[in-house]
Amino acid sequence: MKKFILLLLLPAFILSCSNDDDSIAIEENITPGVIRIAQVDAQADLVVLSNLGTTTTDVADYFLCLGPGTYVRVSDAANGSTNLAPNQSITLSYDVNEAADGLSIFSTNTFGSSDPNILLDYLQWGAGNQARVAQAVSAGRWDNVNNFVAVGTSYNFTGQANEFGASFYETIGAEEPTPLVRILQVDASTDRVWLSNFGTTSVDVGDYFLCLGPGTYVRVSDATNGSTTIAPGANIMLDYDVNEASDGLGIFSTNTFGSSDPSILLDYVQWGAPNQARVNQAVTAGRWDNANNFVANGSPYTFSGEGDEFGSTFWEGTPEPESRVVRIAQVNANTDQVWLANFGNVSVDVGDYFLCLGPGTYVRVSDATNASTNLAPGENVMLSYDVNETVDGLSIFSTNTFGSSDPSILLDYVQWGAGNQARVNQAVTAGRWDDANNFIDGGPSYTFNGNADEFGSTFW
Repeated sequence: MKKFILLLLLPAFILSCSNDDDSIAIEENITPGVIRIAQVDAQADLVVLSNLGTTTTDVADYFLCLGPGTYVRVSDAANGSTNLAPNQSITLSYDVNEAADGLSIFSTNTFGSSDPNILLDYLQWGAGNQARVAQAVSAGRWDNVNNFVAVGTSYNFTGQANEFGASFYETIGAEEPTPLVRILQVDASTDRVWLSNFGTTSVDVGDYFLCLGPGTYVRVSDATNGSTTIAPGANIMLDYDVNEASDGLGIFSTNTFGSSDPSILLDYVQWGAPNQARVNQAVTAGRWDNANNFVANGSPYTFSGEGDEFGSTFWEGTPEPESRVVRIAQVNANTDQVWLANFGNVSVDVGDYFLCLGPGTYVRVSDATNASTNLAPGENVMLSYDVNETVDGLSIFSTNTFGSSDPSILLDYVQWGAGNQARVNQAVTAGRWDDANNFIDGGPSYTFNGNADEFGSTFW
């Protein structure tokens, strides 16, 4: 009986298996939705997904993922329908790194998966070994962890539905390696200029020119004894005589100095005053912002911007440190008059300073004048003080510590008529006189003709 039943069931079993085979054969001829990353615009933060399959697929609950903790559901990144028919695309907004990144598309939020039904596609650009690339290689969605698409503004998929890896993407808007030579710093007080390469490839600037104006220029190779090849991010120092008070400096790639072509007039800076030579050319070339704008404060002048930023906004001067330099400007031994002058850059009240001829012979400045003792920079005050018409030595002290040789106390000294006057040895020790034997002759009026930091008989 059991054998009979088995024989009765056998045709049905055979028929059932035959139907399963038919079903499998039919399914092999059906290509499901194949969702691929068709484009990434890293500059605009846009991602395009395309359905390269033959069936409509809703990608609403798919995920874009840059790495652990950085993902977005497709429905939250799209404005339109997420139901993609064959050969249809959708554009998503997603913030990616412009320089280098790695982007995956997942069919679920199982982001640690290397199942190719879950990790559907992958793309990395700018550098290898981005997040999730090892998963993508395991899933067959990328070719090698070290392979990446060269940097550009966007990346387009050029392959077929079943082709994965860097070979099947093209870079759009890739930047060609270019040098970008800028003036980095000008030290007008030491006549030194630094050039820097803000570009991505080395450049030999030996045949470039520094130019201050018509007839005033120098070839870079003649302004340095070192190499004139500047690597990306490196700089070179040049010697070039510029005006400390105000000037305008250009860097030209050729000796076509009248040009406003930005590929020739590469950079420009003016300091101290507006409307320096070639500034109008520089403005036309986009190398300066306005002919009336200049860098103020003081030298050195330093560029603080990026490679593509030009003009006074991106330059900084160096404010002078405060200096209080009170000097004896003149002595009229015949009329017993002494002038003090402020050679510094800030106001100084000299009321409690002292004139001193020697031990026991001194006067407080405020007691020697009825005028204001608060001296602005460049200002002077006349004092009445009885000096010896024939020979004498006069000091100015900031305190009444008259035995001091501290140059912050013994500020200045002058002797006339003969050497070795009182306090001259202190003054020499303090650097306020050159030699105890040196003196000024031919008076009775003696005038200082040096600069703030020049001391001794040579400057009287």
